[in-house]
This record gives sequence, C-alpha cells and structure tokens, in this order.
Amino acid sequence: MYMETTHGYYDSIYPLRVTVLPMNIHYKYWKELAINEKTMENPSKNIDVGALLLKRIQDRVTDPTVAKIASIYNVLGREIVNQYGARVATIYKKITQL
Repeated sequence: MYMETTHGYYDSIYPLRVTVLPMNIHYKYWKELAINEKTMENPSKNIDVGALLLKRIQDRVTDPTVAKIASIYNVLGREIVNQYGARVATIYKKITQL
C-alpha cells in the first residue's frame, strides 16, 4: 500500500484511471470478487481486496518472497522479479528493521 500511494502518477491522469488507491486495485480485473469502482473507493474495502489478492499470490507462488509477490501484484503473470518488486522488498526490509 505504501508503494502504491507514494510511487507513481496515478492521480495525474485521473480521467484515464482504471485503478483505485490506496491498493491501486484494477476493479475491472476482479469482477468475480463482486467489486466495482464505487466499492473500491471505500479505503477499508480497497485494502481488504488488496490483502486478499496478495494472499492469493503468496499461496500460489513457489518459495514466495516479498519481491516475487509484489512483482506479480504489479504485473499479473510475471515470472521474474521486476524493479517494482525489488523496491517493495527494500521498503519492507527497512520497515521491519524499525
């Protein structure tokens, strides 16, 4: 959630936006979860759906790491860690060392 709300330009192209912060949920991809844009505008529900998606990714990945999970969250179907996933892992490491 920190990465999604602090890194990016999502609000600068608002008319074209198809995702909703704080978890940057692409609600059209997840219709089977009974969500829509209005539902995702509720921060609590948005975070719940983001956490559910992260958990589902974690459960399906072999040897899950923060970097792998975040990379897939960023780009569904990704098979290798991308810059986004590496950055999330760095943030996570810093936060957990506090």
